[in-house]
Amino acid sequence: MSLVCKLQFTILAMAIVFCYSTASAQTYETIINNGDSANRVELVILGDGYTASEMQKFRNDAQTFVQGFFAQEPFREYQNYFNVHRIDVASNQSGADHPERSVFVDTAFGAAYNCGGIQRLICVDLAKVGNTVAATLSPAQRDMTLVIVNDTEYGGSGGSIAAVTSTHPSAIEIILHEEGHSFGLLGDEYGGPPPPDCNSSFEPSTPNVTKETQRAAIKWGSWIDGATPIPTTSTIAGVPGLYEGAGYCTTGLFRPTYNSKMRSLGVPFEQINTEQLIRRIYNLVSPLDSSLPSASTITVPAGGSQAFSASTPTPLTHSLSVVWSVDGQTAGSGTSFTLNAASLSQGTHSIRVAINDPTSQVRNDPSQVLKAQRTWTVNVGASSTPTVQFSAASYSQTEGNPGVDVIVTRTGDTSGVTTVNYQTLDDVVTISSTDCGTVTGIALSRCDYITTMGTLRFAAGETSKTITIPLVDDSFAEGTEHFLVTLTNAFGATLGSTTGATVNINDNESVNGINPVDNARAFVRQHYLDFLNREPDASGWDFWTQQITACGSNAQCNEVMRINVSVSFFLSIEFQDTGYFVYRTYKAAHGAIGMPVPLRINEFLPDTQQIGRGVQGGVGNWQQQIETNKQAYLLDFVQRLRFTSDHPTTKTPAEFVDRLLLNSGVAPPPDERNSLVAEFGSATNTADLAARVRVLRRIIDNQVLINQEFNRAFVLMQYFGYLRRNPFDPPELTLDFQGYNFWLNKLNQFGGNYLNAEMVKAFISSIEYRRRFGP
Repeated sequence: MSLVCKLQFTILAMAIVFCYSTASAQTYETIINNGDSANRVELVILGDGYTASEMQKFRNDAQTFVQGFFAQEPFREYQNYFNVHRIDVASNQSGADHPERSVFVDTAFGAAYNCGGIQRLICVDLAKVGNTVAATLSPAQRDMTLVIVNDTEYGGSGGSIAAVTSTHPSAIEIILHEEGHSFGLLGDEYGGPPPPDCNSSFEPSTPNVTKETQRAAIKWGSWIDGATPIPTTSTIAGVPGLYEGAGYCTTGLFRPTYNSKMRSLGVPFEQINTEQLIRRIYNLVSPLDSSLPSASTITVPAGGSQAFSASTPTPLTHSLSVVWSVDGQTAGSGTSFTLNAASLSQGTHSIRVAINDPTSQVRNDPSQVLKAQRTWTVNVGASSTPTVQFSAASYSQTEGNPGVDVIVTRTGDTSGVTTVNYQTLDDVVTISSTDCGTVTGIALSRCDYITTMGTLRFAAGETSKTITIPLVDDSFAEGTEHFLVTLTNAFGATLGSTTGATVNINDNESVNGINPVDNARAFVRQHYLDFLNREPDASGWDFWTQQITACGSNAQCNEVMRINVSVSFFLSIEFQDTGYFVYRTYKAAHGAIGMPVPLRINEFLPDTQQIGRGVQGGVGNWQQQIETNKQAYLLDFVQRLRFTSDHPTTKTPAEFVDRLLLNSGVAPPPDERNSLVAEFGSATNTADLAARVRVLRRIIDNQVLINQEFNRAFVLMQYFGYLRRNPFDPPELTLDFQGYNFWLNKLNQFGGNYLNAEMVKAFISSIEYRRRFGP
């Protein structure tokens, strides 16, 4: 069943994807997104006995369960391997059935205690649960299902489809135990009395129960110390052995430890059960998330090079081992590897990446699920360097069209990978105070087109790439204007003769018209261009336009809605994960030496466009695309000259971490700081690129940093977004940060309330902003 999704921005600093479909599909929210559903364990949480007015209580209860679930090992260590979805299902009445008290209520899934005559056993209609989940989420999004019942009395149940629990204080422990069954395929480790009946006549299939008493035949024998007696009578916690009493049998069946969560609530799973749960996680999550190049057979010219990369899911406190080999010989480690073909003979060679989870919590991996590998065949041929250049020396487009397409071609040997940087430029050096209505024949990036820059990547076999440059449809009559676009820094190719092209914008006005930003639809489009660096999607464009036009002729309503719509772009997940992410990256990496802000607009724009490339909020797997872009961006960022100069790889892990924390202004607790240092393992330097990325990312995503820089970034984005300049650029009267500091102090004074501070109102009604588009 197809779903129709719409991204809704909120006035909170987040956005939620609400999805609707026909039949029994329900509203849902992905509350934890750690990657592609195809390679994550997908946990689905539903509620029963929550009325429509109790939906916030359900959301709070679900969040409590999530926090408790991922506080327990091994789910804590492997929490990044999970995505969590919450499906909001309202019941007509609150609570659950209590047949023993003749209490019956009307709930969505018929939750009832005293199931099968056992008071603590809660049953739900599993068919309804399964149908609701199937109608709401794709098959890849439903590996584990949990139903929370809005009743505080102790109770729960487990099964192949769903784990069920009440909201009793022990509920999280119940769920962990039941997921040990339904997800981990573990057996109970307690004995009688029945039900169910004890049956010790055959070897159980569960990995934590056995009838074998010979040391060599015990499933978990590798965990048992040679000095531990078999059977085992020790009462010391966490000593693997052979303890009698399991699988509902007091005698005849044995468990691995004296006590565990599969026997009693409130204790750890212990070693053998933890090992099985980790193996089950890896049954659904490959250690190899993705790899490049996508083609399995590649041709590299003699003397050339080829970049390879592999991304992995990330455990909380340790790293996966990533080893590269060339023709069977170890050649490198880490998530990226560059093959230098100069050291290889012409002909066919094999490149392999092998990934392994070295955790000490798994000793037995018979199916090798903790390992993954990929192999490429590389043909090293004669040297033939390709050429990249523009397909033409000039391009034209009429104002009023969304953008102009500029083509870059690659000729010669296209079997390898080529990258080349591109950038738009005004034809002459201009200052920000140049009026947009001045007729000069020169297009200005602040007025006529959107600055577009980045890196084109030609994969093997690709011969052309298109750069789309958005155009601004102003209302000035200014004739034909032009700007430039250039190519620089080709890698894997040489630059051809046409490395610069002229783009002509043909005017669509003969006289000055009405300022287009007074039109709600034009106003909204410009926000997509200025804040999200893309054209609006149809549904989003309609939605935000209607927020303004719904005010009709009510001027006060119109003003407030234009402000709220404008702010929603800054607060959206799409901008927070692109523009604000870039801001925090510079803050953590380089601090704000000599300025109250950590970066300039010419640094901000290309990096933001790099993360946002190919992203359209609410459409397709957009959140995964942003995450993939972030990872690639940070890998590139830590290899830039400025970063390596500020943070030489000769620095110790502690020095590297402390410098980033100092830059960011974050002072975490000692255990968190030590965890950051531990990303480098036992290394005495910080040459490990992947570890540098992980440390930088963890600091960037630190909630303290996010909170403390939020207002500063908010004010800076008024200048970058609305005025397309730095706070210290002309026409700023004092050419410094007086204006920036004024608005920051005012926003702080009003506790971040942009309406009361009148900050956004001032910018979008300013002459400088309005003169970008018309008289």
